[in-house]
Amino acid sequence: MIDPIIPTRHDTGLGRFYEHEGIMKPSATNVINVVAKDKYYEKWLADFGGYRMVQNYVKEAADRGTRTHVNAEALQAGLEVYTEGMARDEILMVMAFQEWVHTVKPKFIASEIAMYHPDYPVAGTADIVCTIKDQLFLIDIKTGGNYDVHELQLTAYGRLYELIYGKKPAISVLKLSVSKGRPKYEAIRMGYLDEALAHAIGLWNWKNPNRPAPPKPRIELPKVIKLDKEFINVEEPKEPDEATT
Repeated sequence: MIDPIIPTRHDTGLGRFYEHEGIMKPSATNVINVVAKDKYYEKWLADFGGYRMVQNYVKEAADRGTRTHVNAEALQAGLEVYTEGMARDEILMVMAFQEWVHTVKPKFIASEIAMYHPDYPVAGTADIVCTIKDQLFLIDIKTGGNYDVHELQLTAYGRLYELIYGKKPAISVLKLSVSKGRPKYEAIRMGYLDEALAHAIGLWNWKNPNRPAPPKPRIELPKVIKLDKEFINVEEPKEPDEATT
């Protein structure tokens, strides 16, 4: 157990990294991208209708997932989520989260908790840490498909939490979706796959031998910009000499 480190998150050409004191660690989600999700996902990509259409869809799905995460975090903080202007599916996903809370009755400990440990090769952000019936859980919210690689992601998060806080949590995915026009949630318990994760990290390191350097800090912008006096022309401008025109 150590004092929690608050890392700085960077999105780079090699994906997301977390940095502390100049040391960059890839995010767990970045690393697991070296593993194919499954054959059905690959078939879906092939049948979708082209690379550009896939990229547009994936971006829209990611944006929808981000908004759902933000709304779930707001509810945990005791805030209200106003639905005017929201897409119907997004409202139903937030309702699914509300239904899970009211049914399961978790006791929230933390949300969106960034985790970085000097002795662990990856970093990441956990969506929810809570207790359910006195058992400690680390939960990741998903608004898309359920894939095997999520178990690797949760393994990394669980081990990070254990290293930092000294307690090993049960790990789970909370899938929020819409089924037949109604909100639906599914809690999927995961197991720790340390060996498989170690192989994925090794493969990612092999494919990415050069880590990005930490970005240089942004310069402070001055409130006033002026020239030194020696460069200022204090004389009145003269009319040009007619003989030289």
